[in-house]
Amino acid sequence: MRVGKDALGLLGVLLVAIIAVTSSLLEDRPIVREGGDGAVRRPAPTSPGSGDGPDLRGIPEFSISVDEKRDSSGTAFAIADGVWMTARHVVDGCDVVGVLDRPGRAVRARSYSVHHNADVAIMRIDRSGPPVVFKDDVPRRGDIAYHVGYPRGEPGEVRSRMLGLRVMNARGRYSTREPVIAWAELERIPEDSRPLSGLSGGPVFDEAGRLISVHVAGSVRRGRSFTAHPSSIREMADQARVAFAGIGATVRFTPATLPQVADELRQYRTVVKALCDVR
Repeated sequence: MRVGKDALGLLGVLLVAIIAVTSSLLEDRPIVREGGDGAVRRPAPTSPGSGDGPDLRGIPEFSISVDEKRDSSGTAFAIADGVWMTARHVVDGCDVVGVLDRPGRAVRARSYSVHHNADVAIMRIDRSGPPVVFKDDVPRRGDIAYHVGYPRGEPGEVRSRMLGLRVMNARGRYSTREPVIAWAELERIPEDSRPLSGLSGGPVFDEAGRLISVHVAGSVRRGRSFTAHPSSIREMADQARVAFAGIGATVRFTPATLPQVADELRQYRTVVKALCDVR
């Protein structure tokens, strides 16, 4: 449906410069759910399913600061009919969340839920796109990944190489301690040395076009990206009682085809811009 009076705040996001990055690691941050009466309610933390994530002992750690939420944008992607995944910090603390369905047309989320201890979230929206296929395996050191989304609010991609596991500690507006995957950036399209604000929540694919992670943070100075651990993605889906589609959008990535394949994922609305309005 066309943006009306209630959604003007969402469209206003498009006219504002994209999110300020927090301590050069964070791009935006998340926890609210919309009630049936239109009121926004902060849900109680929910245990995220199986709890079969990696043992965090001995894994290098780093910290990020989660500041107060402001109008901003990120990235989201389709995982099932009417169900979209993004980063927790993209939606948590927003009064209204939604996605940009096409230029000039925003769609408001009916509800959303967040992982209680990881930077992933799910939105339910009356729009669907070809869903991704989830590869529920931890990438190996040296694997190549392809990040797709809207850095700084514009279409963009990153190609990276897997370095290993890290532990990310978030402090501030909310506190979490979670396993993440560290990647060394190999290429940015378009080339840009600025923070990747807005890529948060974007899907991370392997060379076969399967979802392996979700972009959650980055360090410009070190040329690093950090993405959600597959166990967090699985737990979030279980918590929200969502099953990943068995079949969906799978396309092969190579360094040469990355821009074209990423554009097709955005064109067919598998990957969309996520919007946050704080009133």
